[in-house]
Amino acid sequence: MDELRAAGTADQLCPGPGEKAEFYGGEYDYQKRGEFAGCTNGSKFFGVYNDFAGPDLGTITIEMTFPDAMPPRWEGKFTDREELDGAMHGVFEGGDNLTPLAMVGSSGPTFVSLNGASFQNINGLAPDSWISSFGPQVSAQQIFLDGALPTNLGVFQIRVEDSAAAIHDAGLYVVANGQINFVLPQGAAVGPATLTVVENGQTVVEETIQIAAVSPGVFTANASGSGPAAAVFLHIAPDGTRTSGLTFDSNLAAVPLDLGPAGSELYVFLFCTGMRNLGGQVEVRIDGIPVPTSGPVAQREFEALDQLNLGPIPLPLAGRGEVTVRILIDGKPANEITLSFQ
Repeated sequence: MDELRAAGTADQLCPGPGEKAEFYGGEYDYQKRGEFAGCTNGSKFFGVYNDFAGPDLGTITIEMTFPDAMPPRWEGKFTDREELDGAMHGVFEGGDNLTPLAMVGSSGPTFVSLNGASFQNINGLAPDSWISSFGPQVSAQQIFLDGALPTNLGVFQIRVEDSAAAIHDAGLYVVANGQINFVLPQGAAVGPATLTVVENGQTVVEETIQIAAVSPGVFTANASGSGPAAAVFLHIAPDGTRTSGLTFDSNLAAVPLDLGPAGSELYVFLFCTGMRNLGGQVEVRIDGIPVPTSGPVAQREFEALDQLNLGPIPLPLAGRGEVTVRILIDGKPANEITLSFQ
């Protein structure tokens, strides 16, 4: 934050009284016209916006709203950029490095579809994967579904017209105020596509999406797309005794995993989406160390859920504490997650 303070472009930047000292930064706007950084204080966001098209910087104050949804949504406006007339709307992708997906101007709130595990769409969206769409155009009481996925949930449908002009109906998980969770249809062709939300037979909103063969996402314990993995470990002792459990605790913090004693083997099973259509290239590194893998494969208990098995975990990771797991599927990065080793 010192660099931003030195720029002298904001009246208030964190840390200040009652403010969280986290640093938030990332590209801004779908056209990638700039970046911003700032801090949160209660429901407000304080930051500086840097326009790549020019040297001018502008102070922004965003009034954030936090419904029971992930990622949190926000809206606000520039306080000193007269040439940008209108409100900003968007969602945070999640993580220690939060990125707002937003539109600027009078066009109104955006509707954005993201990988349902990573809350990103940098790799496009993959067929037979879990998608979370966010936008105020969806207004409904929360509906949770248990069982097979219907293509009609309440009065809502999602249709996808792919690059081959084929129309597919998506299976829906949840419809809530400002959010729809669904599975992108398995047969959707790779390339640009149009996603349409239908309510009572009427089009509510249309979004242009990019369908890709793989769009890897890993589920996390806090359902934000970052932090400790929502995973299971298996420890096999030298005498064959097996111990298993979750890689996170009741506070959603990473559980330190034990690699010993000598002769033991430790495996970690990650739950993912958007990976099953891979061409065959999987690369996993934990704290920079290559890790053997098995999968990813479709995990048949839930639709669109994939499983990637790691291990045996290399012994040099013992004692390193919480470390970062980086995954490439056919060269495409998944969201970074963490595991802990004692």
